[in-house]
Amino acid sequence: MTRCSEADVRDASQITLGDTRTTATNEPSVQTADSASAAAPLTDQRPHEPMAVRIAARALPQGWLWKESVTFLHPQGTANLIASSEPLADGIDAESYASSQGALLESEFPDYEQYALEPRRVFDLDGYLRVFEWTPPGQDRIAQLQVYAVRGMRGFTATATTPAHLVDETEAELLQLLDGLTLFDVMQEDADGPS
Repeated sequence: MTRCSEADVRDASQITLGDTRTTATNEPSVQTADSASAAAPLTDQRPHEPMAVRIAARALPQGWLWKESVTFLHPQGTANLIASSEPLADGIDAESYASSQGALLESEFPDYEQYALEPRRVFDLDGYLRVFEWTPPGQDRIAQLQVYAVRGMRGFTATATTPAHLVDETEAELLQLLDGLTLFDVMQEDADGPS
């Protein structure tokens, strides 16, 4: 195996795999991968407890890009939310990011129908919310709420999905989940140490 020299690798961020849980004093506690075996499984989380899991590379070879995503699942399987980030070209702002994503949706999703596109605070940033429905081939119609934000040269998207006939029942809960998404810097958190 060939080892990369420091010149071949640029620092990206600290490797961190863990979850943040609220303790009885309502102060966050950080569980690292080393202590994960002593903790309750993540499936034991109560819905009102905040949770963040992060995976990042300590170093990234020159020229490599990274994308990430996390999926949240409704307990009855009637909805999900996928949040992701991706690298963007310099100069793309939230409005142009939302616009380009909308063009993709319209061109690729059968029976696409947009109901709203409006400015909204998402990921603690100024962004946009799009509400739309479409029909995947051979499946029932689905409703989606999708948010977009940009920080630096990274685009952040979260898509909440539910069957179209359930959107009235789930929309408030999906918006609450979307509004609760936030970004945090792994390297800054590690420099400050656990709270």
